[in-house]
Amino acid sequence: MVAGRSSYRHKVEALERLLAAEEGGKVREVGRIEPARRRSIVSMVIERAGFRCESPECANPGFYAESHKGGPVLEVDHVDDLQFKGPDHPANMIALCPNCHAVKTHAVDGDRLRRLFAVVVREQHANAMLDDCPGSSPPSAP
Repeated sequence: MVAGRSSYRHKVEALERLLAAEEGGKVREVGRIEPARRRSIVSMVIERAGFRCESPECANPGFYAESHKGGPVLEVDHVDDLQFKGPDHPANMIALCPNCHAVKTHAVDGDRLRRLFAVVVREQHANAMLDDCPGSSPPSAP
């Protein structure tokens, strides 16, 4: 673990204390009412993933590309969608490359992927809660 960084477990525990202190959660208006997203949760999931796509069916495993903002080109998605009352919690979130995210969202077997990703996230989250996050800094871009 990099000095000065909290472990994944400590970050999740701090998040859970914050969520417990809030009543009803925060919302923001974006043409419709939706729960406020916390960038810190997205960062936790990306770190937990080792800055790589967490899909076991990724066509390009080990893919890493850096965005123009300096972070990895990954999309953090909810396994159980927020609109269906899925929690905004790392235990319900997966880091996906843009292709895997599109397949999960638009493919005819999206429900199968959702079930697979639920298993992956449960394992990744449990392992990260036991150990420090494996990817505390992004890999160097080739």
